[in-house]
Amino acid sequence: CDAGKVDVSLKLLDELLAEGYKPDEIIYNNLLHGCCIPSKEIKTPIPSRKGLADQILLGMMDNHVVASSATFSIYMKVLLATVVDSIERDGPAHSNRLYNDIFVRSLSLLDTEMEAVYGVIPELRLYTQLIQQTIRHRNGHMTLEVCSSMVSRHLRNMQPDQPQPTIPKGTASTRNPAPKNRVDTITQQTVETLLATAITFGLLDTALQLLELFIKFKVTSVSSIHAPLIVKLTSMLQKKKRGDSYVEQMHMIVEAYNNDPSLFGSNYVVYRREGPNYRKGYNGHSRRRTAAAKHEYAGRRRW
Repeated sequence: CDAGKVDVSLKLLDELLAEGYKPDEIIYNNLLHGCCIPSKEIKTPIPSRKGLADQILLGMMDNHVVASSATFSIYMKVLLATVVDSIERDGPAHSNRLYNDIFVRSLSLLDTEMEAVYGVIPELRLYTQLIQQTIRHRNGHMTLEVCSSMVSRHLRNMQPDQPQPTIPKGTASTRNPAPKNRVDTITQQTVETLLATAITFGLLDTALQLLELFIKFKVTSVSSIHAPLIVKLTSMLQKKKRGDSYVEQMHMIVEAYNNDPSLFGSNYVVYRREGPNYRKGYNGHSRRRTAAAKHEYAGRRRW
Protein backbone atom coordinates (compact mmCIF):
# COMPACT_ATOMS: atom_id res chain seq x y z
CA CYS A 1 0.00 0.00 0.00
CA ASP A 2 2.87 2.41 0.72
CA ALA A 3 3.88 2.01 -2.93
CA GLY A 4 0.36 2.90 -4.06
CA LYS A 5 -0.37 -0.62 -5.35
CA VAL A 6 -3.81 -0.85 -3.82
CA ASP A 7 -4.97 -3.30 -6.48
CA VAL A 8 -2.38 -5.86 -5.36
CA SER A 9 -3.31 -5.36 -1.71
CA LEU A 10 -7.02 -5.78 -2.41
CA LYS A 11 -6.37 -9.07 -4.23
CA LEU A 12 -4.37 -10.32 -1.26
CA LEU A 13 -7.19 -9.30 1.07
CA ASP A 14 -9.73 -11.20 -1.06
CA GLU A 15 -7.53 -14.31 -0.88
CA LEU A 16 -7.24 -14.00 2.90
CA LEU A 17 -11.00 -13.59 3.27
CA ALA A 18 -11.58 -16.64 1.06
CA GLU A 19 -9.35 -18.68 3.38
CA GLY A 20 -11.30 -17.55 6.44
CA TYR A 21 -8.80 -15.01 7.73
CA LYS A 22 -10.33 -12.15 9.75
CA PRO A 23 -8.73 -8.81 8.81
CA ASP A 24 -8.23 -6.15 11.47
CA GLU A 25 -8.26 -2.37 11.47
CA ILE A 26 -4.56 -2.09 10.64
CA ILE A 27 -5.10 -3.89 7.32
CA TYR A 28 -7.97 -1.63 6.33
CA ASN A 29 -6.11 1.50 7.45
CA ASN A 30 -3.18 0.52 5.25
CA LEU A 31 -5.53 0.05 2.30
CA LEU A 32 -6.92 3.53 2.89
CA HIS A 33 -3.39 4.90 3.10
CA GLY A 34 -2.68 3.49 -0.34
CA CYS A 35 -5.63 5.47 -1.68
CA CYS A 36 -4.22 8.80 -0.51
CA ILE A 37 -0.83 8.66 -2.24
CA PRO A 38 -1.22 11.46 -4.83
CA SER A 39 1.57 10.36 -7.15
CA LYS A 40 0.12 6.92 -7.88
CA GLU A 41 -2.66 6.00 -10.29
CA ILE A 42 -5.42 3.89 -8.82
CA LYS A 43 -5.55 0.63 -10.80
CA THR A 44 -8.79 -0.94 -9.63
CA PRO A 45 -12.32 -1.36 -11.02
CA ILE A 46 -13.12 1.81 -9.02
CA PRO A 47 -10.67 4.44 -10.35
CA SER A 48 -11.82 7.21 -7.99
CA ARG A 49 -9.78 7.53 -4.79
CA LYS A 50 -12.84 8.52 -2.80
CA GLY A 51 -14.98 5.79 -4.34
CA LEU A 52 -12.39 3.16 -3.50
CA ALA A 53 -11.95 4.53 0.03
CA ASP A 54 -15.72 4.41 0.53
CA GLN A 55 -15.75 0.77 -0.56
CA ILE A 56 -12.95 -0.03 1.90
CA LEU A 57 -14.96 1.54 4.73
CA LEU A 58 -17.99 -0.51 3.69
CA GLY A 59 -15.78 -3.60 3.69
CA MET A 60 -14.80 -2.85 7.28
CA MET A 61 -18.45 -2.66 8.29
CA ASP A 62 -19.37 -5.82 6.38
CA ASN A 63 -16.57 -7.74 8.11
CA HIS A 64 -17.46 -6.26 11.52
CA VAL A 65 -14.13 -4.48 11.91
CA VAL A 66 -14.38 -1.50 14.26
CA ALA A 67 -12.85 1.68 12.85
CA SER A 68 -11.25 4.41 14.96
CA SER A 69 -10.14 8.01 14.64
CA ALA A 70 -6.97 6.72 13.00
CA THR A 71 -9.11 5.31 10.18
CA PHE A 72 -10.85 8.61 9.51
CA SER A 73 -7.64 10.59 9.81
CA ILE A 74 -6.42 8.65 6.78
CA TYR A 75 -9.79 8.98 5.04
CA MET A 76 -9.59 12.78 5.27
CA LYS A 77 -6.17 12.60 3.61
CA VAL A 78 -7.79 10.64 0.79
CA LEU A 79 -10.29 13.47 0.34
CA LEU A 80 -7.45 15.99 0.11
CA ALA A 81 -5.68 13.80 -2.45
CA THR A 82 -8.73 14.08 -4.72
CA VAL A 83 -8.14 17.83 -4.89
CA VAL A 84 -4.53 17.25 -5.94
CA ASP A 85 -5.81 14.98 -8.70
CA SER A 86 -8.21 17.66 -9.92
CA ILE A 87 -5.52 20.34 -9.93
CA GLU A 88 -3.12 18.12 -11.89
CA ARG A 89 -5.87 17.30 -14.38
CA ASP A 90 -7.64 20.67 -14.77
CA GLY A 91 -5.22 23.25 -13.39
CA PRO A 92 -5.36 25.36 -10.22
CA ALA A 93 -8.08 27.81 -11.30
CA HIS A 94 -10.71 26.34 -8.98
CA SER A 95 -8.44 24.96 -6.26
CA ASN A 96 -9.79 27.24 -3.51
CA ARG A 97 -13.36 26.09 -4.15
CA LEU A 98 -12.30 22.44 -4.32
CA TYR A 99 -10.43 22.64 -1.03
CA ASN A 100 -13.33 24.48 0.57
CA ASP A 101 -15.71 21.70 -0.52
CA ILE A 102 -13.41 19.07 0.98
CA PHE A 103 -13.18 21.02 4.24
CA VAL A 104 -16.98 21.20 4.42
CA ARG A 105 -17.24 17.46 3.68
CA SER A 106 -14.63 16.59 6.31
CA LEU A 107 -16.34 18.72 8.95
CA SER A 108 -19.65 16.99 8.27
CA LEU A 109 -17.86 13.67 8.71
CA LEU A 110 -16.50 14.73 12.10
CA ASP A 111 -19.65 16.42 13.38
CA THR A 112 -22.21 13.77 12.49
CA GLU A 113 -21.33 10.91 10.14
CA MET A 114 -18.52 9.23 12.07
CA GLU A 115 -20.77 8.69 15.05
CA ALA A 116 -24.11 8.22 13.29
CA VAL A 117 -22.98 5.92 10.47
CA TYR A 118 -19.83 4.22 11.75
CA GLY A 119 -20.32 4.40 15.52
CA VAL A 120 -17.01 6.18 16.08
CA ILE A 121 -16.74 9.24 18.34
CA PRO A 122 -14.02 11.43 16.80
CA GLU A 123 -11.01 12.38 18.85
CA LEU A 124 -10.31 16.10 18.94
CA ARG A 125 -7.02 15.56 17.14
CA LEU A 126 -9.03 15.02 13.95
CA TYR A 127 -10.44 18.53 14.28
CA THR A 128 -6.91 19.82 14.84
CA GLN A 129 -5.73 17.99 11.72
CA LEU A 130 -8.50 19.61 9.67
CA ILE A 131 -7.91 23.07 11.16
CA GLN A 132 -4.24 22.87 10.24
CA GLN A 133 -5.20 22.19 6.63
CA THR A 134 -7.66 25.09 6.50
CA ILE A 135 -4.95 27.39 7.82
CA ARG A 136 -2.33 26.14 5.36
CA HIS A 137 -4.75 26.88 2.53
CA ARG A 138 -5.51 30.27 4.10
CA ASN A 139 -9.22 29.64 4.45
CA GLY A 140 -9.98 31.68 7.55
CA HIS A 141 -13.72 31.14 7.27
CA MET A 142 -13.42 27.35 7.45
CA THR A 143 -10.78 27.62 10.18
CA LEU A 144 -13.37 29.30 12.38
CA GLU A 145 -16.09 26.84 11.34
CA VAL A 146 -14.01 23.80 12.28
CA CYS A 147 -12.63 25.36 15.45
CA SER A 148 -16.13 26.26 16.65
CA SER A 149 -17.19 22.65 16.17
CA MET A 150 -14.10 21.47 18.04
CA VAL A 151 -14.87 23.79 20.95
CA SER A 152 -18.46 22.52 21.00
CA ARG A 153 -17.27 18.92 21.27
CA HIS A 154 -14.73 19.96 23.90
CA LEU A 155 -17.52 21.49 26.00
CA ARG A 156 -19.65 18.38 25.58
CA ASN A 157 -16.75 16.16 26.62
CA MET A 158 -16.28 18.25 29.76
CA GLN A 159 -19.74 17.23 30.95
CA PRO A 160 -19.94 14.17 33.22
CA ASP A 161 -21.14 10.81 31.93
CA GLN A 162 -20.57 11.69 28.29
CA PRO A 163 -19.40 8.87 25.98
CA GLN A 164 -15.78 9.32 25.01
CA PRO A 165 -13.78 8.16 21.99
CA THR A 166 -12.04 4.84 22.55
CA ILE A 167 -9.02 3.35 20.83
CA PRO A 168 -9.46 -0.39 20.26
CA LYS A 169 -6.54 -2.75 20.73
CA GLY A 170 -4.36 -3.28 17.70
CA THR A 171 -5.01 0.02 15.97
CA ALA A 172 -2.41 1.82 13.93
CA SER A 173 -2.25 4.71 16.38
CA THR A 174 -1.58 2.91 19.65
CA ARG A 175 -0.96 -0.51 21.17
CA ASN A 176 -3.08 0.10 24.23
CA PRO A 177 -6.80 0.69 24.68
CA ALA A 178 -7.90 4.08 25.98
CA PRO A 179 -9.01 4.20 29.62
CA LYS A 180 -12.77 3.98 30.06
CA ASN A 181 -12.86 7.40 31.73
CA ARG A 182 -10.79 9.06 29.03
CA VAL A 183 -11.65 12.75 28.60
CA ASP A 184 -10.78 14.08 25.17
CA THR A 185 -10.38 17.84 25.55
CA ILE A 186 -8.46 20.66 23.93
CA THR A 187 -5.02 21.02 25.46
CA GLN A 188 -3.03 24.18 25.98
CA GLN A 189 -0.48 22.90 23.49
CA THR A 190 -3.23 22.61 20.86
CA VAL A 191 -4.34 26.19 21.54
CA GLU A 192 -0.80 27.52 21.19
CA THR A 193 -0.09 25.49 18.06
CA LEU A 194 -3.23 26.60 16.22
CA LEU A 195 -2.77 30.27 17.09
CA ALA A 196 0.91 30.21 16.13
CA THR A 197 0.15 28.45 12.83
CA ALA A 198 -2.54 30.99 11.93
CA ILE A 199 -0.11 33.85 12.52
CA THR A 200 2.67 32.12 10.60
CA PHE A 201 0.42 31.76 7.55
CA GLY A 202 -0.71 35.38 7.75
CA LEU A 203 -4.24 34.80 9.03
CA LEU A 204 -3.90 37.48 11.68
CA ASP A 205 -7.59 38.36 11.95
CA THR A 206 -8.44 34.68 12.21
CA ALA A 207 -5.81 34.21 14.93
CA LEU A 208 -7.41 36.90 17.10
CA GLN A 209 -10.87 35.48 16.51
CA LEU A 210 -9.62 32.04 17.54
CA LEU A 211 -7.99 33.50 20.63
CA GLU A 212 -11.25 35.15 21.68
CA LEU A 213 -13.15 31.92 21.02
CA PHE A 214 -10.76 29.98 23.26
CA ILE A 215 -10.95 32.61 26.00
CA LYS A 216 -14.75 33.04 25.78
CA PHE A 217 -15.44 29.35 26.38
CA LYS A 218 -12.58 28.96 28.88
CA VAL A 219 -10.62 26.57 26.72
CA THR A 220 -7.59 28.57 27.79
CA SER A 221 -7.08 30.92 30.71
CA VAL A 222 -5.29 34.22 30.18
CA SER A 223 -4.93 36.25 33.37
CA SER A 224 -3.33 39.33 31.82
CA ILE A 225 -1.53 40.68 28.77
CA HIS A 226 1.66 39.46 30.43
CA ALA A 227 0.58 35.82 30.38
CA PRO A 228 3.10 33.54 28.60
CA LEU A 229 0.71 32.79 25.71
CA ILE A 230 0.07 36.48 25.03
CA VAL A 231 3.77 37.31 25.26
CA LYS A 232 4.54 34.60 22.71
CA LEU A 233 1.81 35.76 20.33
CA THR A 234 2.92 39.38 20.74
CA SER A 235 6.42 38.47 19.63
CA MET A 236 5.05 36.71 16.54
CA LEU A 237 2.59 39.45 15.61
CA GLN A 238 5.18 42.21 15.87
CA LYS A 239 7.10 40.59 13.01
CA LYS A 240 4.09 40.97 10.71
CA LYS A 241 2.93 43.98 8.72
CA ARG A 242 0.81 46.21 10.97
CA GLY A 243 1.62 43.79 13.76
CA ASP A 244 1.48 46.45 16.47
CA SER A 245 -2.15 47.12 15.59
CA TYR A 246 -2.99 43.45 16.02
CA VAL A 247 -1.12 43.34 19.33
CA GLU A 248 -3.21 46.27 20.53
CA GLN A 249 -6.41 44.46 19.50
CA MET A 250 -5.23 41.28 21.23
CA HIS A 251 -4.59 43.16 24.46
CA MET A 252 -8.07 44.66 24.17
CA ILE A 253 -9.57 41.16 23.99
CA VAL A 254 -7.67 39.96 27.05
CA GLU A 255 -8.47 43.02 29.14
CA ALA A 256 -12.15 42.96 28.17
CA TYR A 257 -12.65 39.43 29.47
CA ASN A 258 -10.63 40.07 32.60
CA ASN A 259 -12.64 43.20 33.39
CA ASP A 260 -16.09 41.83 32.52
CA PRO A 261 -16.72 38.17 33.47
CA SER A 262 -20.21 38.36 31.92
CA LEU A 263 -18.54 38.10 28.50
CA PHE A 264 -17.65 34.45 29.09
CA GLY A 265 -20.03 32.27 27.11
CA SER A 266 -21.96 35.30 25.86
CA ASN A 267 -22.86 36.31 22.30
CA TYR A 268 -20.89 39.54 22.52
CA VAL A 269 -17.67 39.66 20.51
CA VAL A 270 -14.87 42.06 21.37
CA TYR A 271 -12.89 41.57 18.15
CA ARG A 272 -15.18 42.26 15.19
CA ARG A 273 -12.68 43.23 12.58
CA GLU A 274 -12.42 41.08 9.47
CA GLY A 275 -9.49 42.02 7.29
CA PRO A 276 -8.60 40.73 3.80
CA ASN A 277 -6.64 37.80 5.20
CA TYR A 278 -9.77 36.43 6.85
CA ARG A 279 -11.68 36.46 3.59
CA LYS A 280 -8.85 34.93 1.60
CA GLY A 281 -9.79 31.64 0.00
CA TYR A 282 -13.05 30.47 -1.49
CA ASN A 283 -16.25 31.80 0.03
CA GLY A 284 -18.20 32.47 -3.14
CA HIS A 285 -21.48 30.79 -2.26
CA SER A 286 -20.94 29.83 1.36
CA ARG A 287 -23.27 31.13 4.03
CA ARG A 288 -20.85 32.88 6.37
CA ARG A 289 -21.83 33.37 9.95
CA THR A 290 -20.76 36.54 11.68
CA ALA A 291 -18.17 36.18 14.40
CA ALA A 292 -20.90 36.74 17.00
CA ALA A 293 -23.08 34.05 15.47
CA LYS A 294 -20.13 31.67 15.37
CA HIS A 295 -19.56 32.11 19.09
CA GLU A 296 -23.26 31.72 19.78
CA TYR A 297 -23.26 28.57 17.67
CA ALA A 298 -20.38 27.09 19.64
CA GLY A 299 -22.20 27.76 22.90
CA ARG A 300 -25.60 26.41 21.93
CA ARG A 301 -24.63 23.30 19.96
CA ARG A 302 -27.03 20.44 20.59
CA TRP A 303 -25.05 17.65 22.21
